Amino acid sequence: MLVLSRKQEEEIVFPELGISVRVLRTKGNQVRLGIKAPSDVRVLRGELAFETDTTLPVSIAMNSFPMQAQAAS
Repeated sequence: MLVLSRKQEEEIVFPELGISVRVLRTKGNQVRLGIKAPSDVRVLRGELAFETDTTLPVSIAMNSFPMQAQAAS
């Protein structure tokens, strides 16, 4: 996993995919993100993706929840 640090109003870009993620605001332990993606790309919060899409690899599901627990501590 690649881990990047970004400040408010900075962006991470996936140019080949046409996707960008911008840090809009940070407040306490919350981060507000803005995501630009083509209309044919589904963008879901992690907990919703696992409820609605049973085709996701188990490794993605297993790796997502430790990050949430780590961010809360």
